[in-house]
This record gives sequence, C-alpha cells and structure tokens, in this order.
Amino acid sequence: MTEAPPRRGEASGHRSTTLGLRLALAFLGVALAAVALIVALTAVFSASDVSSLAGRQREVLAGAFAAVAGSSWQQHQSWTDAGFGPVFDLAEQTGVQVQVRDTSGRTVAATAGFAAAAGPTSTAPVLVDGQREGYVLVRLTGSGLGAADSVLRTALLRAIAGAAGLAALLALVTGLGVARRITRPVTRLISVTRAMAGGDRSARVGDIRAPGELRELATAFDHMADTLDREDKIRRDLVASVAHELRTPVAVLQAGHEALLDGVTEPGPEELASLRDEVLRLARMVDDLR
Repeated sequence: MTEAPPRRGEASGHRSTTLGLRLALAFLGVALAAVALIVALTAVFSASDVSSLAGRQREVLAGAFAAVAGSSWQQHQSWTDAGFGPVFDLAEQTGVQVQVRDTSGRTVAATAGFAAAAGPTSTAPVLVDGQREGYVLVRLTGSGLGAADSVLRTALLRAIAGAAGLAALLALVTGLGVARRITRPVTRLISVTRAMAGGDRSARVGDIRAPGELRELATAFDHMADTLDREDKIRRDLVASVAHELRTPVAVLQAGHEALLDGVTEPGPEELASLRDEVLRLARMVDDLR
C-alpha cells in the first residue's frame, strides 16, 4: 500500500520549520563563534592580569623580606651570625618560599621547600646604608597568597564559562525568534509563487509582518502579479479584437470562393476585384499587427 503524498500546507509547514531551524543554527553558530572568541580573549587577559597581580605580590614580599634580612645583617655586620628566624617566620605565615644569597650569589639561607617549589621568582636586593649586601629570592607556594592566586584564577574562569553559557543560550533563543520572524514571510512568498506557477493568477502575498526588505519584496511581487494580469487581459482583448476584425474579410472571401466553386457567380472582373479588395484588407490588418 502506497502512502499518500503530503498536503501542500503540510509541505509548506515542513519547509518553514526546516528553514527556520537552518537560520537558527546559523545564528547560533555565529553567536557561539563570537562568544568563543570573547571568552578566549577574556580568559587570556584575565590570566595575564592575575599573573601580573601575583608578580606584584611577589615583588612586594621580596622587598619586605629583603628589608628584614638587611636588618638582621646590620645587627651582626655579616651573614655568618645573622639570624633568619623572623624572615622564615614571615615566610611561613604568608605561604611563600624564601632564599637569601650574598653578593657573590652563594646561598646563605633558605626555607626548607624553596628548592622543590616551582613557579616564577621575584628578586629584591638587601641594602644596608645604601650598600648592597646580597639579595632575596621569593616564590609563591600552593598555600597562602599562592592559594589565593589560584582561587582567584579559578573563580574568573568559572565566571567566564558561566557567562559564555548564558550568552550561548541567549543567542539560541534570539536566533530562533529572528529565524521564525524571517521564515514566515519567506514561506508565504514561496507558496504564492508556486500557486502562480500552477496557474492561480489571483494568488497574492498581501500584507505581511516582516522586516522592511521582505515587505518591499512582497509588495514588489504583488505589483508584478497585477502587471502580469493587466498585460494578460490586454493580450486577450487584442486577440479577441483581431479575431473579430479578421472574421469579416475571411467570411467574404469564403463566401465568394464557394460561390465561384458552385457556379452561382461567374469569375468576372467585378467578382475578382471584390475578392482582391478583401485580400488587401487582410494584408493591411496584418501590417498593422506587425
């Protein structure tokens, strides 16, 4: 058993749904591409800002540790007897790793986990009475300020991801609305065009709710259909008029020819001249039409 073909309304609705879905997907694709670009740029700039903030934190801490180490050197006038308890206590409280070196680069003292710590390092000179006596190296760890830096970075990425998801959802809803507003008049235009192609000369788009360009297209289409109707009427009137004008000389020629064939009249000069006049009349009419 063969299935019945879909009705015109059902086919039109299916085409409208398909076209709307395509437009919505196109809008969504463009929106997602824009959102992805914005998210990538925001993530890069945010990471750069967080890294810059962390770098400034390290520099401030390095300066503070250098000041404490300089005070310890000034008390003993050397690194040999200098005590780094205050420096390391401050490092433990702030969650950083510290290393103190003399002017030759030799390590004087360091926290226990400095060698194992990874990440960027900030350096500050140890100055005593304006003279450099060494320098301090500082690294952030996974606790304290380092942990706060990591939490801030994670929070920023989550916020960016949430904003991107919301933007994508908004783009989808907006795309569906815009696609539906565009596809309805387009589907109407397609249906009217098919109706006219099928012989329905009275099919018109009429007044539709659509963007300005589509309304202009619908108006232009209806104007074209009206023009075609007028031209078709003029053509039919012309054909009817020509047929009426040709009917008389043709009838005269036919009657005269049959009279000659039946022997009712003799083929004299007058009869032949009459037939010739009708032929000339037909020729003039053909010239006028040309």
